[in-house]
Amino acid sequence: MIKYRKNGQIDKRTLPKTEKAKATISRSLKKTLATPEARKIKSDAAKACANPEDKRHASEVRWAKLHSHEDHSKKMIRVLATPEMRKKISENTKIGQKASGAVEKIGRASKHIWKNEEHSARRVSKVLANRPISRHEKVFDRLVRRLGLPYVFVGNGKLMIGRWCPDFSRTDGKKIVIELNGGGHYSKLGRKRDKKRYKRFMDAGYHIVPVSTTELTDKRSLASRMLEFENLIQKTYKTQAPQVWVKV
Repeated sequence: MIKYRKNGQIDKRTLPKTEKAKATISRSLKKTLATPEARKIKSDAAKACANPEDKRHASEVRWAKLHSHEDHSKKMIRVLATPEMRKKISENTKIGQKASGAVEKIGRASKHIWKNEEHSARRVSKVLANRPISRHEKVFDRLVRRLGLPYVFVGNGKLMIGRWCPDFSRTDGKKIVIELNGGGHYSKLGRKRDKKRYKRFMDAGYHIVPVSTTELTDKRSLASRMLEFENLIQKTYKTQAPQVWVKV
């Protein structure tokens, strides 16, 4: 449905934004300006200004008279903005892309680019730079600060390990990261993704401490777990190989 402003103008936010629709409007406008009537108006406006200094006035006269031809463009815009026409344009675009293999080509190029860890890490860190700390992360951050543990929030792209970004890391130089996992991490897809993620962390020499968001409801138990892990890691950090510390 097309929406209008109070002055009767078409709201541009409701218009179709596909490149094909824009091209159709542009072609329609060019055809309108190429009609004999429009060309005659242009010629008459130029002749009306005998003085070369009045070229600016000639342009204003020309566009003022051609303004009457905008009705055709507005009608075309209304037609293109209808749900039926937008659906037809979308279908034609998909058919064209399928025939040319554009989607497959774009997919292959994108996969090739994202295989480069340096490139993907740079892109991900830019996206995460504006990511605010979540409610659960705030609770955990306050807990480790109260316990005096040397952890800091890095989930906004401050620390990138390959293309992955952990939630918390140590400030004393030890390669230990904490992953705060919500419900999505325990689905089939989430477990598969975390397996690949943790493997990359361990390949880089990092120990991983996964913490479920449900553990935040019992802060006393979680605090006890974190202190036990701190005592253990102080004794065995240099001898233990990088691993996932599910239970301490």
